[in-house]
Amino acid sequence: LTSNDIFDIIGGIVALLLVTLIWLVMFWGELRLKTHRIYFKANSIEVRSFLGLGKKLSCSYDEITGFKIGLQPAYPFPYESITLMHNGKKLLRISQFYFRNYNEMKLLITEQFENNQIEKFSLRKAIIEIFE
Repeated sequence: LTSNDIFDIIGGIVALLLVTLIWLVMFWGELRLKTHRIYFKANSIEVRSFLGLGKKLSCSYDEITGFKIGLQPAYPFPYESITLMHNGKKLLRISQFYFRNYNEMKLLITEQFENNQIEKFSLRKAIIEIFE
């Protein structure tokens, strides 16, 4: 082995570790932020993240001050998401990509809460949300 071969091997290992780390962070962010089990109760919404295995969060309807609708780019067509808000801060994002019954949930939300605005997609903001 020459010194160039060793540098190639070390560079390959570093690149592999970097790609693996980025993939894990993105996967963890998707599970934490977008894959939920959601229950609409009489006076509250109950949410569990991480495919329904995470910690239970319950928000009364009184805590929710509104929602934003956003379009997120995807192939072959964009999909919609609803972000429930509490005093300007994000409580929960419900994505059309992950829920077959998204339209039913959207109907419940639009009847119950005030729509604050339409939100444009920002890749920078999406990446920052992973680490919040």
